[in-house]
This record gives sequence, C-alpha cells and structure tokens, in this order.
Amino acid sequence: MSNPLPNIVLVLSTSNEPSMEAPASRGYSGSACLVGASWATNFVSLLSSSVPSHHRVWSGQDKLGIHVDPLTVPLKAAGYRATFIGPRDAGTIAAQCGFDELANPQDGDGHAEATALIERQGADPAFITCVVPAINSQWQDLMSRHAARLGRPGMVLLARLVPPSTADNTAITKPQEISSPFTMILHDGKKHVDGSTHVWSTIDLAPSLLGLLGIKAPYTMVGKDLHPYWLGKARRAIKFPRDRCLFEHAGGSKTTWNGRYLLTVHPGTEAGELFDTWRQGGQTMNLWDDPASAGIKGDLLLEFLWAQLDKECMPMPRIAGA
Repeated sequence: MSNPLPNIVLVLSTSNEPSMEAPASRGYSGSACLVGASWATNFVSLLSSSVPSHHRVWSGQDKLGIHVDPLTVPLKAAGYRATFIGPRDAGTIAAQCGFDELANPQDGDGHAEATALIERQGADPAFITCVVPAINSQWQDLMSRHAARLGRPGMVLLARLVPPSTADNTAITKPQEISSPFTMILHDGKKHVDGSTHVWSTIDLAPSLLGLLGIKAPYTMVGKDLHPYWLGKARRAIKFPRDRCLFEHAGGSKTTWNGRYLLTVHPGTEAGELFDTWRQGGQTMNLWDDPASAGIKGDLLLEFLWAQLDKECMPMPRIAGA
C-alpha cells in the first residue's frame, strides 16, 4: 500500500518582519529570491511558477492558466482539495489560481481556519494556502499536533511575499533586499531536513513541492525542481541547479543575483549597476563603468541573457507544424 499524501499548509507573510526560524532538528532554511514588485505579483509567481512579465500574457481575459497551470491543478489531479485563507482583496486572485474554497480569517492569522480545515478534511489530503500579515509560533507545531491523530503526514511551508523596499528602477545593492527567508518544516517521522543556504527563486517552490510528492510538474512551469535540497542532499543531486535569480522591477528594469554579484540593467539605456557583495564596501561601490571590472561585467551580462532564457514560458513549437 502506498504512503498517504501529506497535508500541506503554505503560509505566506506579507509583512517586512523576518520569517521565523524553524526548529534546528526539523527545518531547512534557504533563500527564496523574489521575482516581482508586489506581494500579489509574487503570490501569482509562486503558485504558477512564472515570472511577472508573463502574467499579462496568460491572464488576457482575467483568467489564470491560459498558458500556465497553477500549483492547484496537478495537486487536485492527485486528489488534493485546495483551500485559500486570506484577505478579501486577494479573493479574485485566489479564485483564478484554482482554489476550491475561499475563506477570510476571523482570528487575524488564519490559524484557526487552517486547523478546522485539517480536522474536517477526511480521507482526502488538504492543500491550504494562507496569506497572513505575519507568521506566529502556532504554525510551527500545527502538523505535529495533527499528523499522528489523523494518520496522515504533513508539512508546513513558511515564506514571505514582501518585495524589496526599493523605488521603481532603483538598483538593488544588498542581497537581503532580493532574498526572502524560506523555511520548510516536515512532520512525517523521516530524517530531519537540514542543509546550507542555496540560491532559490520564488518560482521554484511549485515544481519543488511537486517533485517532493512524486507528482510530475506541468511543462509550462519555468521554475526548477530543487526538492533534494529539502532532503539535505548536495547540489550534485539536483538535475538542473539554479545558478542565478531574476528580479523584475515594476518599471521594467531587471536585477540578477548569482550568490555574489548583483547586476541591474535598465531598458533603453546604457546605464546599469554592478555590485560585488563579497568585496569590502562592495554594496556601495557601483562597478558598472569600472574598466577593471569590464570582464566580469561581460560575463554577468551573458548570465543575464541566460536568466532571460530560463524564464521562457512558451513551449516549442510555437507555430503548428514548425
């Protein structure tokens, strides 16, 4: 008999407060790089594994999923019931993302609603997404209190949706401005999840979660399946590891981050910003026009091109018969 699918609770904070640390023996912490200029944009990116510049492409009639299947689609095909708990102004987005049920939190953080949903779920596994102002300690032990009694394993994923606090087209000079704490807590009785920080993107969560569950990700998802990191495995265990992340500013500028260098390119101009975060004072020293940095700038611009190609969401062939 196959193992039952776990209950999944995805808790997404819209505040600027640091995400809670998971218990040392139970969690994995990494860096999830944001891809959009608002929490709502990052919410859509996370659930659909697509970048903001694609959102208008596949929401032409105010409907999500013309070219991209959100995370709820393969989960519901596997037997999950998808429920969204969050503010009323997010209800339209949630409905477009394919949730079966929408609820507004009465206790301020949605914890009571999530608990009630898990308790009444019955034989079907639950996928519950909560958009909350901040994450509190109750979320950490949610699954440990329910997994044994319900006879079904569970996992809680904690992440922030808040974008960097920069003006449109303003250079990002610090990695923490593009990086969001990301934590996963497993309560399935298996080996605890552990490991060092790796380069993640918000769009990697959906394919990584599906990979962990053994569910094939839709081919329209452009994120990478990095779930072996959650199991404490080394980079070589990842078929296609992530070398860089891309942030798209509301004004059209784009920033790439490869773990060391932050490169910002502005459309229609030759201006840009290049910061070496490993260099002393590097977060305040723009190397874009530095002759000594011309070589690394050229390499990073090539990386930027690869980052652009990585986010391609239109599968080939684009023309019938091509």
